Parts: sequence; C-alpha cells; structure tokens
Amino acid sequence: MQISNFSEAKKCFTEAEQLSVVEDVLESPPIYNQNDYENLKLKLQQAELRAQEATQKLQQANIIILRTERSRRILKKHIRRLIDEKKKIELDNLKSKLKLNLRKLFNDDQIQIILGQNSRGFKWSNNTILKALKLRFLCGSNGYNELVKHHIPLPSERTLRRKKEGIDFEPGILEDVFDILNKQISLFKDDREKMP
Repeated sequence: MQISNFSEAKKCFTEAEQLSVVEDVLESPPIYNQNDYENLKLKLQQAELRAQEATQKLQQANIIILRTERSRRILKKHIRRLIDEKKKIELDNLKSKLKLNLRKLFNDDQIQIILGQNSRGFKWSNNTILKALKLRFLCGSNGYNELVKHHIPLPSERTLRRKKEGIDFEPGILEDVFDILNKQISLFKDDREKMP
C-alpha cells in the first residue's frame, strides 16, 4: 500500500501508534555536536555571570535602600524637632509681645497672675497694693469687687485691709491722699445746679 499524503498516513496509524511515535521523538536525546556543546556551555557561563552581577546589584541596591531609609527617619526626627522648636519660639515671641503690652497697664506681679500663676498665697508688690488701694478708694467696695470678679489681677479686700494695718504713716501731709481725694471729688455731681 502506497501512501500519497500525510492525511492518508495519519489514517493508517492508530492513536496508540501515533502516541508511541511522539514519545519516542520526545525521549530521544537531542543530538549535539561539539560546537553546539561549546556554545551552550558559553551561554550558560554568561547567564551565570549575569545572574551574579544582578545579585551584586540587588545587594548594593538593598544597602542603598537601607541607608536611604535610615536617613529618611533621621531627617523626619530632625524636622519634627525643628517644628517643635519653631512652635516654642513663636509661643515665646507671643508671650514677650503680650508681656510688653501688659506692662503698659499692669505691674510684673499682676502679669505673672495673668500668665497663669495662682493668686492664692501670692505676695503682691507694693506698687500693686498702692494701685489697688487707690482703686478701692475711688470705686468703693462694690466697684472694686466687680473688678476682681472680672479677673483683673488685684489683691483681695482682705489683703488690702491687712496691708493697711501695717502701713506706718509719717508725720506731715500725704500728697497721694490729696490726689486721690481730688480725683474722687471731681466725680461728684454738683447738686446746687439742679436747684431752681
């Protein structure tokens, strides 16, 4: 029987026979000559060399990444420290400006109270006591207590009474008392103008 084409040849073989032929082709070792062997060996060596170079580059890249990460952490801490320092400086500047403006109206001990120190048991300066006595005399008890209620840093009335007890008056005319009386009299209304 003569086979004229591939399809006819295919029909002649059974499936099992076809499988057997394919397995034989796959199992048979490839036939290499010496040149092919040398070329394959050279390609293998080149591939191993490239793999070693890639491994070295990867290790170097990992080292660079670790150093960069460490530098990033250090810089982040440094930035955080600088931000905190900047906030502290801004707060100090604000406190300085506030103190400067407060000094126009208050004494140093009053400024300490405003900036957060508790006034209980606080030792008031003589200037503040004098200022408070003048205010107490001008405003009266109710007016003075109203100022204290509005958180104006002034000593309590009890503190003023204690301080008045300890004042030694020198003989002669007290000019400050006359100044206070003069201011208080200027606030009085003249009832004579109202009479017909």
